[in-house]
Amino acid sequence: MAKVILITSEGRAKQIELESPQITVGRSGQSDIVLHGIQVSRAHALLTSNQGVFSVRDLDSSNGTFVNGLQVQRHKLRHQDVIRIGDYELRFLERDVTAFSGQALSLAKV
Repeated sequence: MAKVILITSEGRAKQIELESPQITVGRSGQSDIVLHGIQVSRAHALLTSNQGVFSVRDLDSSNGTFVNGLQVQRHKLRHQDVIRIGDYELRFLERDVTAFSGQALSLAKV
């Protein structure tokens, strides 16, 4: 199953499995993935799955959504793509891995 590893600016990480066909990301408490910070819009981005192909779409956020350092409006995700929203990184993983970039992760609540 596909997942993202959410990494905060403090280096805390949390694994989130992408089980739903649409996952909202933003500052709003109603988002599926809630990110706190002034650079994050209430409804910032949307992760979607269509027949196993995942994409990220910016929801007209104030500060933009970036994939691998480039600002995007919509982007088809590939294994190990890095989505940046404000001070957060969401590392997209298409398949299970036992270690992330050769480092053990501390999976803490963010």
